[in-house]
Amino acid sequence: MGFERVRAAAVAVVISGLTVGLLSATPVAQAGPDATDVVPVTGAVFNDPTGSVEEQYAIRDHVMGLVNSTESGETISMSLYNITDDERVFADALIAAADRGVNVRVVLEAENAGSGSAEAIVEHLGTDQTAGSWAVVCSNGCHGTNINHNKFYLFSHVGGRSNVVVQSSANLTISNSRSYWNNAVTFVDNAELHGAYERYFDDLARDRKDDAYYTTFHAGEVKGYHFPRSGAGDTVANTLENVDCGTADDPTRIRVGMWYFGRTAVAQELARLGQSGCRVEIVYTDMLPEPQSVLDAASNVIMKQLPEGGDHIIHSKYYLIDGPYADVDRKVVFTGSPNFSGRALRVNDETMLRIYSDEIHDQYVANFEAMFAD
Repeated sequence: MGFERVRAAAVAVVISGLTVGLLSATPVAQAGPDATDVVPVTGAVFNDPTGSVEEQYAIRDHVMGLVNSTESGETISMSLYNITDDERVFADALIAAADRGVNVRVVLEAENAGSGSAEAIVEHLGTDQTAGSWAVVCSNGCHGTNINHNKFYLFSHVGGRSNVVVQSSANLTISNSRSYWNNAVTFVDNAELHGAYERYFDDLARDRKDDAYYTTFHAGEVKGYHFPRSGAGDTVANTLENVDCGTADDPTRIRVGMWYFGRTAVAQELARLGQSGCRVEIVYTDMLPEPQSVLDAASNVIMKQLPEGGDHIIHSKYYLIDGPYADVDRKVVFTGSPNFSGRALRVNDETMLRIYSDEIHDQYVANFEAMFAD
């Protein structure tokens, strides 16, 4: 769904704007990353590390198409954990946008600010936040005390649409395209969502430590969560408490795609739901022994590992619910930058979204099934 002008992926079928297929639900721009006439629409984009170069770089090219289409006087704001893109193409797109009069504002993490792409962005945009374009490098996180792990992009106006937000799991690196499964979701014409992200971006750019920053917001059918969260409580475990497992004939389906799984509280909730009759499926790359043992002992929980060192790993961070949630039978997507790790919850700068959308949920299900079959 990332662009209105799309081309069907290898074995996907596009019917009335909906993408159906198990291998890929990832449309890509016909004109490629240099397009200057793309029109963003609400929906999900996925890369396919098993596919063509175009399919591997679908997320990067989706965002770069938006950058290249943004006109002078508009504003692009983004927060990136890591950018080492090959041939510096994304950095050059940002620099070109600034040179044609776009206000380009970037927050980076110092841990990865030594790459050629990051250095070029900082050098060209400068660090003067009173200027139209600028870059900030947070050291060991902006609010958090570990890293700024965000990956989001905001556009004031592009392709005839306003208030465009892209939330992704992907870093802009070669491996994140060629070897890792990743996702991104785009929202257009959502002023509440764009405004909430802009306020968060401005807070990040101040680079002031605050391990109790945790905030939430609502924007229509979307709820956002900004971390770090200090003290007790686990946001993901809390959301899973809202799930009802339905009936034996129609059980709730829970699908988890996660790079790193380290929080026992989340595993305990998933195990409880499995034992209550939900059908739980998990694709992961790394998992700590304690949550592993909890899930191994649970009924109705199926897990598949895409291990480090394999041809492909999962770098996405999402979980999907199809069934009663908060007393309503619906389809729900949780996605963003945080892994199920203690650091993502307590000390990292992260963003997670809860999305009520049948169409976006079904796009993620197609991606999940492709990963499960990898």
